[in-house]
Amino acid sequence: MSRSVRLLAVLALVGSMLGVSSTAAHASTGQLRGVNWADARDNFVNGVLYVSGLGSSDTYSSAAATANQAVGQLYSITGANTVRIPINEPTVANYWEPYTGAIDTALGKGNVIFSYWASSGGRPSDMTAFN
Repeated sequence: MSRSVRLLAVLALVGSMLGVSSTAAHASTGQLRGVNWADARDNFVNGVLYVSGLGSSDTYSSAAATANQAVGQLYSITGANTVRIPINEPTVANYWEPYTGAIDTALGKGNVIFSYWASSGGRPSDMTAFN
């Protein structure tokens, strides 16, 4: 008897789940017109990512000036309002201050989308460093 009751309970649960209508999530992304600002060496580098125009000797101010010119030209030429830039652990750990100059300037011009690029192996090798 208890087996029959359990079976009926499961069937009732499944039936109620089937009756629930689910709606797909929709987001309006029509306002985003994006360009990619990438590392000229490729975003799959084992180390710090330097988007085109930036290098290891940059400061916050010089990276901001480069971003002003690069992102400004990308937006002007393409009509974009969003820039996608790569990010990984070595960039955050060893180049964050200059990179922040580029990010802050890009944010002043429109939207910024970060894309994670693993520095090796296709995924974070150290989840603590990733977090």
